[in-house]
Amino acid sequence: MADLIPRLRPLGGDSAAHLALARGLFQCGRHGQALAELDKVLRENPELGAAHYLRGLVLARLADFSAATTALENAVRLDEELDGAWMALSYVRTELGLKEEALEAARRAVQIDEKNAQAYLMLGNALAALDRVKLAIAAYRRAVHYNPQLQMAHYRLASQLQKAGREQEAFDQVLKSQRLNPMDANSRLTLGDMLLSRGDVDGALREYKIASELSPTQGTPTYKVGLAFLQAEMRKEAIGAFRNAVRRDPKHIDSFLALAKIYLEDGEPVEAEAMCKAALEVDKRCPAANELMQQVQAALGNPAPAPPDPNA
Repeated sequence: MADLIPRLRPLGGDSAAHLALARGLFQCGRHGQALAELDKVLRENPELGAAHYLRGLVLARLADFSAATTALENAVRLDEELDGAWMALSYVRTELGLKEEALEAARRAVQIDEKNAQAYLMLGNALAALDRVKLAIAAYRRAVHYNPQLQMAHYRLASQLQKAGREQEAFDQVLKSQRLNPMDANSRLTLGDMLLSRGDVDGALREYKIASELSPTQGTPTYKVGLAFLQAEMRKEAIGAFRNAVRRDPKHIDSFLALAKIYLEDGEPVEAEAMCKAALEVDKRCPAANELMQQVQAALGNPAPAPPDPNA
């Protein structure tokens, strides 16, 4: 990339050069510079759909979904065959809560290329967002049919199969997802959940611990380690895991609540109160935290605290 930029810059008003440079900058994560190059392209050629498409991708990466939607809508208006732009448009519309519009965009992508696994993945995502489980399953199956190596399609298919109550099929898909990408923490967590639901605590712990190593700054994997220890009636180890989770993520409210429940059950209301207070510092309106705090105060013999003001 370093030797590519000087070669393109002297081309000045050449839209193709600016577009190529913008694409390279985007791939390198230099989003502001990419947008600046795209502005040059669009000033010279405002009807270039590919430039609007790339601008939409950059803005989506920056989480400016409203602006990304405008750019991508311009792209498909100028070039209706840009299947990638339709897929990106489906994604940003979903992020904006425009679920039916997202579905429409995903369907257009599939119409353009009926063998495009990524298009079916986006179609499945749009259908899943609308809770159309059977149709989402069908879309994800098409995605893995056209690209059996598409890890995310296997993972999403598993989630919809689980919703449909097809546990063994879901389990098989999660295994495929994990094998395709052993470094994916989400697949590890989901597999751990499934193993724990089957009573395989050792298997669940193995997956949770790997996920924890893959996501060292996240509290959820270590929290799930605590849940597995609880199921195995290893309370001391569970407490250690929950405390580790809040060290990783000081706002991991579920871990604070888990600790509060353990301390309350063990007859240690003072420690339970400290954990409830920590949870309420994260979210003072959390119903579970407020309900648990009332139980703690009762155990301490204190008057029940006033409920939080919903307008505060």
